[in-house]
Amino acid sequence: MNNEEFKDLEELIEYPPKKLYKYTSADTCCKILESMAIRMTAPADFNDPYDSKPIFRCPDKYIEYNRKSVLDMLKQERKLGLLDKNKQKAFILLLRDFPDVTCDISYKDEIERTRDSVCEDFRVLCLTQEKDNILMWSHYAQNHSGTVIEFDTEANLFNSCRKVIYSNEAPFINGDFTLKQDISKINTNDYQEILKILYTKSDIWKYEKEWRYYFNFMTNTNLPKLLKGYVDDTALKNFETEISNTAKNLHLPLFINHITAIYLGCNIDKQNENKIITLCKQNYPKAKIYKAVLDKNYFKINFIEYDDFYKDNRDPLQKLATIISNMYIQS
Repeated sequence: MNNEEFKDLEELIEYPPKKLYKYTSADTCCKILESMAIRMTAPADFNDPYDSKPIFRCPDKYIEYNRKSVLDMLKQERKLGLLDKNKQKAFILLLRDFPDVTCDISYKDEIERTRDSVCEDFRVLCLTQEKDNILMWSHYAQNHSGTVIEFDTEANLFNSCRKVIYSNEAPFINGDFTLKQDISKINTNDYQEILKILYTKSDIWKYEKEWRYYFNFMTNTNLPKLLKGYVDDTALKNFETEISNTAKNLHLPLFINHITAIYLGCNIDKQNENKIITLCKQNYPKAKIYKAVLDKNYFKINFIEYDDFYKDNRDPLQKLATIISNMYIQS
């Protein structure tokens, strides 16, 4: 990679803020806290069909090769007197629509297989830089009945998260190969291009302000060894098994200092709330717990520390009883 390419790559990379967040259902939050691991998803399961799936544009040299073949065929048909009006019309349409129809079926199939095999090498953890996005609470936290988990990006792994790029143009690989047998040259060696593909989404998703951590089966095989002694043994063992089986979903073990806060949705069920608090105190005792509250004047969400929330939102009779009790104690 030359200096100019490295400069472009540096501009592409922006380091994460101190905190990143994960919107979850209450049930998923319980699973994360209990297992001390978080799921990383296969790109094939993303809700955006374009996500992590680059468009392969037909190589220019291959287009010219096919164009020449069509022109040669046209000349041969005319020379043999076999070119009737229908055939002539078909040839004209074929040439007019280049390059859209120039890649034959076998080439397109090979492109699809190559693209899918690249995607199969990765598992992704998707986070966001905002904890108070009303749309995200609605879409990913079960209509505000779930949670937001706060992660410290200064801890290992999460400092490797990278910002998603939003664009109205889909990422593509323009394979400038001589003929279709050269499709095998498509690989992940061009780090800059792969970064652009994996971290580029349609700008209709920009409200998510997403950051990602990618696990690559080809390059991250030593990760379990690096985590040994820092994470829960059971979570680590499950992670090693999933890697060896190239599992569809990986469960990344979490350090005890990864989770720094839990934000409970304003519509969370009391039973789920109690379970989350118990698990949090058990496995992540330093994490703070907050309750989401709808602002009374604006379309926004505020957060109050859990103990303060219930101190300020007690039943009026309970408040009165506390006041009377305090009066007797003081007297």
